Amino acid sequence: MDTFLENFDVFTYIVMPILIMLARMCDVSIGTMRVIFVSKGYRKIASFLGFIELLLWLVVGRQVLVKSDNVLHFIAYAAGFGLGNYVGMMIEDKMSIGIVMVRVILRENNATLLNFLQEHNFGYTLVDGYGAKSEVKVLFSVVQREDVPEILQAVETYNPKAFYSIEDVRTAKAGIFPQKIGKHKLFFRNGRKSK
Repeated sequence: MDTFLENFDVFTYIVMPILIMLARMCDVSIGTMRVIFVSKGYRKIASFLGFIELLLWLVVGRQVLVKSDNVLHFIAYAAGFGLGNYVGMMIEDKMSIGIVMVRVILRENNATLLNFLQEHNFGYTLVDGYGAKSEVKVLFSVVQREDVPEILQAVETYNPKAFYSIEDVRTAKAGIFPQKIGKHKLFFRNGRKSK
């Protein structure tokens, strides 16, 4: 036991694996964000993130793949990859980047929900539709992603039996969007403010 403790290198077996895991986690988180920015059309930010991502990957990958034969380094590298994906998605969720289309299928009286949308300056389109069992109204609203919880809360409150779906929208032009007072505008695209 004494021989093991004498030969135990804290840097090699504890510090280095933690550093590798953290660096790989940052690299993959940045990569996840880069893909998200690419999908939303933010080319400059995506290019910058790609540069940082590759630089980190080269530094960490060289350390692990070329210089190391320590199995803990490989495990830390893989753990950092898994955690990086998770952290990257959490960051993207918190940033609420872009716009989405909320589609709501209404089977019941929808006047209160429509009033809420009008009062809060959310644009919408309402069309007649046919469901499996009855006639329905289909509501479409293109909103900032950060506004989705407010819209869904209104749907749950005023029409809890409604079916809804949400999908990403890459580009939107014109339309009615609530004014955000006191919030910093990060990006300007296609003639309208976008976060």
